[in-house]
Amino acid sequence: MREYCLTESLKIEIFKPFTDVNNVTLFVRDRKYTAHALSAHMNARCGYKLLVNYNGGLDFWVSLTACHMYLQKPSKLLRISVSVLYVPSDLSWPAATEHMHFSCPYKPSSEHRVVCEEAYIEVSQPLQGSSDKSKELGNESQQRFDIRVPGGKTVTRNLAWMSAHGIWLRVDQPASRITVRVPLSSRIISREKEGHRGYRTVEYHLVVKQKDAFQYNMSAQCPVVLVMCQDGRVVSTASLPLQALRKEVQLQALRLQLDGVTLSQEEMVTQGFTPSLKKQDVQLSYALVANPLTDMANISVNRHHLALDLTWTTQTDGQLGRAIIHIPSHSCRLQQRDPTFTVSVTEKAFKVTYGPVPLTYSLLAVSVDGVFFQSPDEAQDGLEPYLLLEDNFYYVSLLTHFASQWIPQKYLGGLTSQYSIKPTLVFLNPDDEELIVEGEEYIYIHEDIVLPRLEGYCYSQAVCFNVTSGTADHLWLFYVWDSPFTLNRSNDLQSSQSLARHYQFCVNQDSPDLLHKSVGEQEQILLLAVAFRDRSTGEVKVWSHQACSFPPAHELTCSVEGVVKVEGVRVSSSPTARLELLTLLDPTCQPSEISYGKVSFVFTVDTCGTVKRVQGDVAVYENKVHNEKSLAKDTPEYLKFESTLVCYYRIPVLSSKSSKRHRLGVPLAQAQGNFQFHMNIMKDEAFSVAYQTGEYPVLQWLQQPVRVEVGMQSVDPQVELHLQDCWATPTPEPKHRNTWFLIKDGCDVKEDEYRTVFHKVRLSKRIRFPQHYKRFEMKTFAFINPHSQELLRHPIYLHCTVIICELETANKKGCKARCVRDQQRGGRSFRSRGPSEFLLTSGSIQLLSEVPASTALLGEKALVLMLLSVMSILSSLVFLSIFVTCRGGTRKCK
Repeated sequence: MREYCLTESLKIEIFKPFTDVNNVTLFVRDRKYTAHALSAHMNARCGYKLLVNYNGGLDFWVSLTACHMYLQKPSKLLRISVSVLYVPSDLSWPAATEHMHFSCPYKPSSEHRVVCEEAYIEVSQPLQGSSDKSKELGNESQQRFDIRVPGGKTVTRNLAWMSAHGIWLRVDQPASRITVRVPLSSRIISREKEGHRGYRTVEYHLVVKQKDAFQYNMSAQCPVVLVMCQDGRVVSTASLPLQALRKEVQLQALRLQLDGVTLSQEEMVTQGFTPSLKKQDVQLSYALVANPLTDMANISVNRHHLALDLTWTTQTDGQLGRAIIHIPSHSCRLQQRDPTFTVSVTEKAFKVTYGPVPLTYSLLAVSVDGVFFQSPDEAQDGLEPYLLLEDNFYYVSLLTHFASQWIPQKYLGGLTSQYSIKPTLVFLNPDDEELIVEGEEYIYIHEDIVLPRLEGYCYSQAVCFNVTSGTADHLWLFYVWDSPFTLNRSNDLQSSQSLARHYQFCVNQDSPDLLHKSVGEQEQILLLAVAFRDRSTGEVKVWSHQACSFPPAHELTCSVEGVVKVEGVRVSSSPTARLELLTLLDPTCQPSEISYGKVSFVFTVDTCGTVKRVQGDVAVYENKVHNEKSLAKDTPEYLKFESTLVCYYRIPVLSSKSSKRHRLGVPLAQAQGNFQFHMNIMKDEAFSVAYQTGEYPVLQWLQQPVRVEVGMQSVDPQVELHLQDCWATPTPEPKHRNTWFLIKDGCDVKEDEYRTVFHKVRLSKRIRFPQHYKRFEMKTFAFINPHSQELLRHPIYLHCTVIICELETANKKGCKARCVRDQQRGGRSFRSRGPSEFLLTSGSIQLLSEVPASTALLGEKALVLMLLSVMSILSSLVFLSIFVTCRGGTRKCK
């Protein structure tokens, strides 16, 4: 068996040697794998034909919209399952069944198509409206059919009535098309009487309706083709179809389908077919030798199956239309005349005919180059001689395929090939004498090379390509990147390939053939490039890229400090690539490591040419590696690409004053580089060591300095942390009624006798961006009860509101401090990134001093000397004292 994917159909050929010794029955299988035997009724309803071919074998023709043809995903192939039951003619062994699958590439179409076959009429057109609404058409309860029965009466029927009368409807959502097939034996078919020049037509009227939505006019009119024999020629004529639409359509072209393949104008002329489009009819004329009649045991069969391919456009909306009109077989025979050679070109072959030859002459040998001769009974593949018998003579016919050992293909470059043939025949006459007949050399130059087609797609854990072989695969080599692919490499590369004409080529995500198109912490995009190259010159004929997203494999990490580490990235599959020449956007940034074809980089987001862009509340940092630098100058373009390294940092949207507090001691999130704030109490004057979570509450004496650091973790050097207000409360609640302000509007409080002191932040190993930090120092104090004037024993909690500003020259309210202090602002002005203020709360500070309850309060601005403790060390007493200042209202003692 052999399959052929044609313009509108699939042809499955079963060869004569098999059918000679077996009785064959074909079945098709549906989605549930139920077998359905072919019959005249089902063939007309579903779009099948089973015919005897000119070799005596069987041809099974399947419409690409047949009942049991299904669209596969994601390969985008139309597939049908066929079972072959064969029983030996002599019953020498038991019956057997073979199950096979055949497929053809899916070709999307937006045309209105009418197919006029011998047994049925098929109409197909695109679905209307959105996919959601068109899906409702698949609901049988929504479907109604207006049908005009013979006599002119229009009736409305449902799908059950349609199926009972052999009418087939298919709503194909993946292909977005609706198809109706009506057998010519159906009750709704009307047959017109003979009209102009004896022409007749068959037609039906059918409108498919979707309730309260769309309607589709699936009506059609097909001509009955007349076939006549005229002096060694066959003339087929028919009335012009689409009579009802003649005023609304503009005819575009009339071409010929030869054995299911639509020919170009040049191919029609070369093979001796002349179609013509007239005002009221269409015509096809050709010499009998172009499509001779072959006599089988019980029937006569034409060598070719012919159909007219008519295209038009609708003037109202420009809709493309198409009609395929099957031409019946002819029964014309040649008359006696002097024998001559006739050479024509069919698809992919020379067709040589010599005759008529008297039946008394026997054919001994054939040759297509005048040098090597073969017996007709021993002809090898690529050379197919056969005899066309007439009453008292016969014709010798040779079908010699292009690119075979007999007719080698001479590649002229581009898409052009040259083929040549010099037919020579040897006969034995009635007197047992050999007669050699030589024909002239015939040269055919044609742009017949069809390049392979590559279509990439992503599938599961692999990058795949649909590969459709071309017409000259022996001229090309298949490459993965810049290495020829062979089946021996399949296991090593975790790749797969089939040898069929249409196949899928897939490479597993772990294969070194997949290079890094983009690397991030959330995903990696892997790229595969394949190509077909000229075997002799290495010229790239066709190539394609396909990139697919996969989960990350931890090649890239983005730290909160803004350090990007890229480890083991694949940017070239060429063994000759000079990876040491690779750089980031800044050519001074070279790989930190090269190992086994992989490269590593370490850089920060503000170096090596890293580009920043903002997407909503996310800052994106990108750098690129161009592999072109590592390749030779004459490297094909498809091997050149850039690999993108990307980090995402969320712009802070932590909380405003109305949202939850972020307290000191909560662990900082490390993932994804999000901005994080902290408010730390520091242990030393250098602000180098902070109290940890387990060290709270911090124990302090009254009037001892408390050092506070407020900061954020960000990799953006263009933003600055700005303190707005800082205050203290006796509880963790920032809105407590007892509140003492330390900083207002970014400045210390003038009314405070012990003003807050700001400290400049400098660059260090721990601090990469000083503008992301603020430091200040205060003296410890205690709150007192405003009624009893007693010192409260509550701890102290510090609170600060901060905003994030971008460094710019524009003055913006909220980002420019009202005071001017070198330590705090440096005279800069800022632009706020947003109106939100972020609230931070420290851990608690617990006072170690104890103020006696009898101690008198001396007034709001007075100092009181208090005895804190007496200790005896080696007979020495040391008295320590402190002064306490008390304020009314919001009470605070220092």
